[in-house]
Parts: sequence; C-alpha cells; structure tokens
Amino acid sequence: MDCRQVPTASLPADQPQGAPVSESGRKARQPRAAESDPDPFGAAEPERRGFRPRLALYAQGSVGSNDARPSPAPASRMAPGVPQMDEFIDLGSSSTYGVPFTLGLGVRLYVAPRLSLGTGLDYSMLTRTFTGSFQGVSGTVSHTIQYLGIPVRLYYDVLTSDRIKFYAYGGGEFEFCIGNNYRLFGAPDIVRAYKVRDPLYSVGVGLGVEFRLSRTVGLYLDPGVNYYFPGNQPRSIRTDKPLMLNFDAGLRFNF
Repeated sequence: MDCRQVPTASLPADQPQGAPVSESGRKARQPRAAESDPDPFGAAEPERRGFRPRLALYAQGSVGSNDARPSPAPASRMAPGVPQMDEFIDLGSSSTYGVPFTLGLGVRLYVAPRLSLGTGLDYSMLTRTFTGSFQGVSGTVSHTIQYLGIPVRLYYDVLTSDRIKFYAYGGGEFEFCIGNNYRLFGAPDIVRAYKVRDPLYSVGVGLGVEFRLSRTVGLYLDPGVNYYFPGNQPRSIRTDKPLMLNFDAGLRFNF
C-alpha cells in the first residue's frame, strides 16, 4: 500500500482554525464597522473631545433704544462740574434723542468648557437735538457725544450643537468721552466743545444666539439690558433714561 502523504495547503502561523480562507490561502478581510459622520464643520464641542482653551475674535455693531417721547433730563442725575447745554444756551424745548449706535472689536477666551471671558474696544455715538438761543441767536441745536469703551463680559453656554449655540452673558463697561460737541445752527453757526474727564460706567445682562456659517465663522445676535450709572456726564439718552434695551449683532471668528 502506498502510504505517501497527500500535500495540503499550509495556513499562516497566526491563522485560527475554522477561519474563512480565500483561494490564495489568506484570511478573508472582515468588513470594518461603519464610521459615524464627522462634524460637518470639523469642530466638536469641548465636552466630547476634552477641554482646551479656545479663542474667538468678534466684530459687531449695536443699537440702543430711544424713547420717541422727548423729555428733559432729571436734574438729580446731572452732576455739577461738567458744563451742561443750558449753562451757555437757553433751552427752548425738550431734547429729542437719536438712536445710539456702537461699533466694536474684541476677543472671547474660553476658560472652562462652557464658560468664557470677553473684552475689547467699543466706539459709541449719541445724538440729541433741541431748540435754544445763545447771545440773542436762536435756532436748532445739535449735540453729539462720542465714547471709547472697554467692555468686560462673562458668557455661559446654555445649549450648544454643531450649528447653533445659545448662551447667557453679563458684565460691565467703562467708557471715556472723546467728543462732546454742540452746534447751534444760525448765520453763522455757533460751535462749542467741552471736555469730560470722568468715565461713564454701566452694567448689563442678556441672552445670545450664534449661528455657525462655516468651520470658523459664526453670526451672533445679543439682545440685552444695560444700566448707566449717574455721574459727571453730558446730558444724553443715557442720563435721561439710564435703563436701556440694547441689541448687538456681529460676526465671531472661532479658533
């Protein structure tokens, strides 16, 4: 009887018994589990990937409320020491205020997964008009005030997703007057300018929402309420009605 051994296909040393084998003698590759779709903008939330400090830059514009009903500023809020309009012009009517607006640039730094600190530089302009007279000349008076301010705010993210973010914020701002100009329209116009030495302080709170437009760019809306403290400031909508609604809108660049 012929006892010669019939040759068999050899298996790789690490090939387990019973594993499927392809025609070439190698183990058939098993299909991989389907991977989940990544964040369309490539940025997961801090809770999902581990917190790291993040920086955001913003550019914004904002408008404040103004009351259509003209009213004189309360005397109790007009501190002495700063020249007021009625010190050199006889007022003939109450003031009508324009809508205050602000332009700003700043940064926002995350110090915890949902907590961030923001600061920057704001430029604000306030206007009012009324009728008055000076040295026998009567006419309409235009008053313009300009401020540079440094805001400090604390933000807390309430609800976040890949596309939208809701948050609450609060903080304060101190502003320095860089322009306090009066113009009485006549023939010729009478122009006066006064320096204001003391800063203007305010506090505010609000809610905000940010819509993500791309991987790094978001559009945000920040409605809120501000309160302006009395002090040695020229008469304005802020001294007349210190509690004001404010609406900020701008672009935020997230890194």
